[in-house]
Formats: sequence, C-alpha cells, structure tokens
Amino acid sequence: MKRKIVTMILAFAMLLAFVGCGEGNNLLSAEELEAQMPAGSMGLVIEAEEGGQDIAMGAGVEVDPHFFTNNVGRSGVTDTGESWTCTVDDWELIVSYMQQMRLERIRVMLLPSWYAPTTGTYTDASYAYRFDSEEMQSLYELLDVAQEQGMTVNLTLWGIDHYNTNFIPAEQVNNWISIPTEGEEYVLAKMFADCVAHLKNTLGYSCIEEITVYNEPNTVFETYFGTAGFYAYVDLVEEIDAAFRSAGLRDGVLFCLSDDAEDVSWMGRTLDALENIIDVAVSHTYAYGEETGNTYMQEDLARWANYYEEYGIPHFWGEFGTNDGGTYEMSDENNWDPVRGTTIARIALNMIGSGSVGMSYWVLYSQYYGSTGSDDIMSMGLIGFADENWACRPVWYAYSMFTRYFRAGYEIYRIDSGSDEVVALAVRDPVADSWNYFAVNTGDGMQSVSFLNTCASVSDMSVLLYDAANVPTNNMVITASDRVAGGQIVTYEIPANGFAVITEVI
Repeated sequence: MKRKIVTMILAFAMLLAFVGCGEGNNLLSAEELEAQMPAGSMGLVIEAEEGGQDIAMGAGVEVDPHFFTNNVGRSGVTDTGESWTCTVDDWELIVSYMQQMRLERIRVMLLPSWYAPTTGTYTDASYAYRFDSEEMQSLYELLDVAQEQGMTVNLTLWGIDHYNTNFIPAEQVNNWISIPTEGEEYVLAKMFADCVAHLKNTLGYSCIEEITVYNEPNTVFETYFGTAGFYAYVDLVEEIDAAFRSAGLRDGVLFCLSDDAEDVSWMGRTLDALENIIDVAVSHTYAYGEETGNTYMQEDLARWANYYEEYGIPHFWGEFGTNDGGTYEMSDENNWDPVRGTTIARIALNMIGSGSVGMSYWVLYSQYYGSTGSDDIMSMGLIGFADENWACRPVWYAYSMFTRYFRAGYEIYRIDSGSDEVVALAVRDPVADSWNYFAVNTGDGMQSVSFLNTCASVSDMSVLLYDAANVPTNNMVITASDRVAGGQIVTYEIPANGFAVITEVI
C-alpha cells in the first residue's frame, strides 16, 4: 500500500513539474539563455527533464534523548567537580535553535534498556515495561517538541545495549551493542512494537512516522556472524515487521533500512531480500572532507542512490558528517573551522545531486554518551557543549540554511555545473510555485554563477550567504543580505568558500 502511495506521489510531482515547465509562456531555451547571461559567469542550467521526478524528504539532524540523563559538559565536570546537568533554560535554548532552523525531521535513538527490566525472562504474557524511567522521560521531552513543531521523527532501534540489558542479548563481544539470542528475535520485535504502540497510540506521538531497525547493522551483525550476519539481520527485520503488523502499526510508519555504515553491498542485499518491507533506503557516510572533489563525491555517492532505478525506492542519508573526526570526537580546530560549514553544505548538495532525496546531520548538540555503557564524548555537534555556552558553531550557520530551504515535498532539479569547484541545485515548491537555488563555490576567488531556468521566469529573489571568511557569532540564523533581479536568468557572485541560497520566499 505504501509503495503505491509513494509511486502516486512521484507521479503527481512529475505532473506538477511539467505543468510548471514549458507552459507555453515563450520561455527561452538553455542555448538562448546561455547567449544572454553575463560574460564570465558560470551557467547553471535548470532543465525540465532533470526535475520533478524526485521529491525531497528534507534535511534533518540527529537529536538523541540524552539531554536530561547524560553529561553535557565539554570538560566533563563543573568547577565544583560535579557532572554537567541540564536545566530547563538550557533545554529551551536548544529548542529555540531548532525553531530557528525550522527543523522538520529528526532521527532519535531508542534502547530497550530504557523501558525494559534489566533482568528476567520474558513470556508472551509478561512484559513488565518501565515507561516511566528517566531515559523515557527524556525521550518524551524531545517528542513533545517534535509533536508541537510538526517534525517527522525517525525512531531508530539502536540495538541491545547489553551493558544494561542482560536477558536478551547473545554472547557479549567487544561492542556495546548486541543482537538477540538466537530464537528470541520475536522478544525484541514484540518489545519494540509494544514501545512504539505506547508512544503513538497511548501517548499520541503521531510525529513518529519512520522506523529504523538497528543502527549500522552491517557492523553489528557481522561482528557476531561474519558474512552470515546479514541473514540474521533479515530474520530480525521480518520479525519486527510482523510484530508491527500484528499491533496494527505498520501502515502508520515507513520502514527505513538498512542504515548501513558506508556498505553499498549490504544496502543492495537489503533491497533484494527485503524489497517488500523497505520503504526508504537509508545509509550513513563520513567519507568526505574539504579535500574531496565534487565530481568524485557525486560518483561515489551515486552507488547507493542508483539502486533507486532498479527498485523504485528513494534513498536517504540517515547520518552524515565530515571525515575529519574520529569515532566520537572531533578536534576544536575542526569543529570551529569556518570551511567545515562550506564542506557540510557541499556534501549535502552532492548527496542530492547524486540521486538521494535528503539527509540527516550527526548531531545537533555535543555531549557525553555515557548511558551507552561507555564514557565517550560526542563532540561534533552543530552546537557546542554546555560549558561552551551552547554556542552555535560555523557548521550550524551553514547547515541551517539547508534545513530552511530544502524542504520535504519540494521537487528536485539537479544541475550539472561542469565544474569541480561549484556544486549547485534547484528546488521548486509545487504548492507555492516558488523556487530556491543553491550553490557552493570552493574556488580560490569570487565566482559569478547564473541560474538559467528553462522551466520558469522567477520573481526578484533574496540571497542568504554563508561566507567562510565572515561567519556570524550571534547564534542567529543567517538572513537575507542581498536582492537579485528575477527572470529566467538569475546571477550572483559567490566568494571563495561561500554557500549561497537564492530564494523567492523568505
């Protein structure tokens, strides 16, 4: 049923795109526009056949519900030697940043230990859940915000944290996440379905619209079974799908799989084995950085998105960041590097340019992930630590431009710049019939770009500019700083390491 709905949405989008393109309004062709654009400017052609077929799922962030349960200080302890804890004022500040970003989607961790007993043997008739635990209360705080602000929540069953839950997992190995004991997959499946039923049906969190089964399962399941781990993963997904159907939950959520960690082979096998279950193909990557060229990046990213042509299932990047951080930590130099903001914007544009329909940045704010059984610091947040006064880092200013103007439901018009120094994209809001143009310049100097729209003549547009040489420090999103003339040709000069969003609507 959901596959049919997705197909209908895509077909409708194509119809809208062609209604908006070639309307018989004497629009000029690409060749005619190229002849009229300013000398020395780079032509970025928007063609009807390059757009409307794919619908954006939008840009989101990881926001895990540890805010009130884990240490959130960079130093680990306050001046008095106590672990950092968050106040209501702290949380309200974080929420205000989310509002500024106009966040419309978040990815959220869920662990069984948050609501299940730490010991015991379950039977079908005895599931003694702890939905009032500290961790679940923290989850509710986050879901309240998502519900109030109309966000889509992807709830990710991270796995079994065997440091805190010892009745389900298989033999422990050197990994804080475990898998179910063989033959007890149905236990985890029922626990997960019961929790989602509690969240959606009992508490009314309709914002939970997507489900992911295990974070980076290729690493977890292969830890236990090697290459045979894939089949154990498939078995578990099928058990969870059945549990959701039994609970009457399946039609209310999209299954986003596989959530692989840069393993295109695993994704391909997931699509082949679970084609009738998977609704959105999801992957993670931290493979690219400032030194990665646009051409290479798009070709590499397309390995995942190209599966769309075979299976008709849209691809989304469930986690992404840069390659200059470790497993958990990133240096202050990199976190506060203005060019990293440009790099993140460039990666996001290349993800869409390669055929994907959205992405989610890891993570919103920096903190410790102590409840995972470790004392790991997660430092690559868009927002700094509590003892950094929750300051917004350069990457926040850049990525918030993307979250505000690359929205779910927009038609995607991919652009081939023909340059390794400029990456560009156009999107159209089919409801408002308005356009947003994006471009990043990584050249050494100023670069004039001209968007040549063969589909429409736009009104005068506003420009938002992230300039790596002049990054704000006021913890406020970048606003329009310039206006440019509309028409089929829209021209703007972007500074080196600059990211521009040119929009008809503010």
